[in-house]
Amino acid sequence: MSNIPHSTFHILKIFLFILFFAIPLPSFAQSVELAVPFSPQAPDGIWTEPWRTACEETSTMLIEMFYFGYSKEKVDASVAKKKIELLVSLENKYLGLNKDNNAKQIVEIINKFLPWEAYVVKNPTLDQIKKRNR
Repeated sequence: MSNIPHSTFHILKIFLFILFFAIPLPSFAQSVELAVPFSPQAPDGIWTEPWRTACEETSTMLIEMFYFGYSKEKVDASVAKKKIELLVSLENKYLGLNKDNNAKQIVEIINKFLPWEAYVVKNPTLDQIKKRNR
């Protein structure tokens, strides 16, 4: 430390003291890890339609798989394709489109055709999300 000027050393000590003792550290919330299975939106890795724009359908499928206890970490490609294709078909038939659907449209498809219910929460708070994922 003989190379560091005395005043610089004191400034460094004050900085470290403030950093570690005077500034309150944020409390980290307890994390929750959900065992949601995974599937790419293009299960075969071929990024053509309908797979290129099937992100909402894939998310819907993964939520359903999670809630109905799908036990594998990754959804089999054949299962994923079948479920995504069904959702795309339903959207095309009842909404007239299947690209960039909004939350209200996705909820409509879920509530009409799937064996579970969904609803839209506008601007959810962190507490709402935490309570829902317990």
